[in-house]
Amino acid sequence: MAKVEISETGRRKPAAQFEGYSYRIERHQTESISWKCREYGCPGRLNTLKDYTKPDLRTPHLHGPDPEKLAVEKVVVDMRKRCEHQLPYAAFQAFSQLVTDPQIAAAIPSFESLRSTLYRHKGNKNEPPTPTSLRNLCIPDKYGKLCTGENFLQIQSSGYVVLATEHGLRLSFNATEVHVDGNFKVAPTSQAGGTPFYTIILIFRSIP
Repeated sequence: MAKVEISETGRRKPAAQFEGYSYRIERHQTESISWKCREYGCPGRLNTLKDYTKPDLRTPHLHGPDPEKLAVEKVVVDMRKRCEHQLPYAAFQAFSQLVTDPQIAAAIPSFESLRSTLYRHKGNKNEPPTPTSLRNLCIPDKYGKLCTGENFLQIQSSGYVVLATEHGLRLSFNATEVHVDGNFKVAPTSQAGGTPFYTIILIFRSIP
C-alpha cells in the first residue's frame, strides 16, 4: 500500500497526499485523523492514525488521481520554505533545476506567477523588506559575498550597485573590447526606479 506523505497547503496547513489525491484535515479524533479531499465538492474521505499510518479510504472520490499536480505543489511548497534562507528568485531557480521529469517541469508556474507567494513567505521572516526605490536599497553583507567569502558587492551608493569580484575588476583593465548589455527583464519595477540591470562583457582576443 502507498504511504501517506505529509505536506502543506498554500495557507501552510497540513495536507496529506495519498495515491495521487490530496487531503486537508477535517477533524481530529481520539486516535485518528479524518481527512477531506481538497478538491471542491468532492466527498472523498481518508482516515489515518495520529502518526499518519494505516490509511483507510472511507468515501470514494468523484474524480481521478492527479500525481503530477501534487508533485508540482510539493515543488512550490519547497520553494517557499527555501525562501526562509534564500532570495525568492534563487530559490525558484534552484528547485526548478532539480526537477528531472519533463512533464512536471513544464507544469511548474513561472516565477512571475509565484512572485507574490514567494515574497510573501520571505516577508514573514527576518529578512529586509523588498525596497520600493533604489535609493532605499541596502543589500545585507551576507548577500554581498560569494560562497567562498570573497566580496562580490563592490559599490552600493546613491541608487547604484556594482557587483564584481576583485579578479573580474583586474581583468577589466586588460580587455581589448568592452560591451554592455542592458537586461530589462530582471530590472526593478517602475516603482523602484525602472533602472535596468547592466552586464559588462569583456573580450581579450578576437573570436575565430
